[in-house]
Amino acid sequence: MIDTLHREHPSRTGAWRIEVTGEGGAIPVRYYTPKETTGRAFAPLLAWVDPERLTTIRTGFWGDTLVTWIYDLHYRLLLEQPGGIAMGIAGIVMLVLLASGLWAWWPRSGAGGGRCGSKRAPCRSGDYTTGTSWPAFPD
Repeated sequence: MIDTLHREHPSRTGAWRIEVTGEGGAIPVRYYTPKETTGRAFAPLLAWVDPERLTTIRTGFWGDTLVTWIYDLHYRLLLEQPGGIAMGIAGIVMLVLLASGLWAWWPRSGAGGGRCGSKRAPCRSGDYTTGTSWPAFPD
């Protein structure tokens, strides 16, 4: 396997990552430091090797195929490091919203049930976002 990769890609002298799969068939291989994608944060060379003929079936760079491009779109918004930071901030904001919604919904001991009141007096989003009640909903 390694001899095949060195024979077909003689300029790539670094480490190759060979992925062992239980399904058989072509073996996926990655080379993480190709010269062609030096300016990109993550764009390894992807190759698939036929284990019977010991030849490379297909090669391509990360982001050149539809699946890897869609993955980069969802993971980093196609913006490399700034996109990763933006997605991290969005994740933290969503966790805060989830925690605050759970806090507002969780039932409490006492007469009213949850923080939003009883079932007869449902929670109005204005109660928690502005600190006031909406006049359209009489008490």
